[in-house]
Amino acid sequence: MYSQEIKQTVLKRIKNGEKVKNINADTGISIATIYRWVKEDRLESDITETPFNKLSDVELLQKYCSINDLDNALNICLDPKNKNNPIIQSQHVKILIMKSGLYDALAICEQPLFLTDNVIQSQRISILVMQNRICDALAICENPIFEKNDSIQTQHIKILIKKGKIDEALKMCERLEFADYPLIQSIRIKILMLKDRLMEALAISERPLFLTDSVIQSQRISILVMKNRICDALAICENPIFEKNDSIQ
Repeated sequence: MYSQEIKQTVLKRIKNGEKVKNINADTGISIATIYRWVKEDRLESDITETPFNKLSDVELLQKYCSINDLDNALNICLDPKNKNNPIIQSQHVKILIMKSGLYDALAICEQPLFLTDNVIQSQRISILVMQNRICDALAICENPIFEKNDSIQTQHIKILIKKGKIDEALKMCERLEFADYPLIQSIRIKILMLKDRLMEALAISERPLFLTDSVIQSQRISILVMKNRICDALAICENPIFEKNDSIQ
C-alpha cells in the first residue's frame, strides 16, 4: 500500500514526461499500479473540472464507479428521482452484488417496472444462479420476450451445460439467430471440441466475421495444434492484431 504522497510524486513525474517503465525501474512500483493511478487521476480531474450541475446523474454515476467511489455512486442510485431509471438501477444492482447484497439486488430486479429490461433481467439470472436457484433462472431465460437476446440466451446455454445438458446447449448454439454472436459461437466451438468434432469447430473459427475475435482465434489455434498444423497456428499468433493479447501470445 503506497502513501498518497508517493502516488502524487509518481503522477507528477508522469506529467513531466517521464516514461512509466523508468519510474517502475526507479521505484519498484508495478507498471499496472502506475497506469491505474494515471487512470484514476484523469477521472478525478474530469469530475473536478466539470461542474456538477452540468453532469447528468448517469454520467456522474459512471465516473464515480470508474474510480471505485461506491459510496457516492450509491447515493445517486438511492436518490428517489432515480428509482425508476433502468440504467441507474442496473448499476445499483451491480454495486450491491459487489458488496454481497444479493437479496437487495434481487429485490430491485424483481420490481415489475424492470421485468422486461434485458440488462436487469440478465443480472437477475446471475444472482439466481449464485443462489443456486437454477429453475427460477431458467424460467427467465425461457421467457419468450428474451428468446432472441444474446446475453440472456448465453446465460441459458451456460446453465444447460452446468446441468449436464450438453446436446441441448449445442442445439441452442446452432440456432440461426445466434450464428453471428461470438460469445455463443465460442461456446459452440468448445462443445464441438469436447465432442471431438474438430473440423466443424474449425469451420466456425475460420469464418471472416470471427477472424479478429481473440477468444475464437485462440480456440482456432488450439484446434490447429491438435491437428498438428503448427505453421498455421503460428501464423495466427504472429498476426499484429494479437501481439498484445496475453491468451494468444
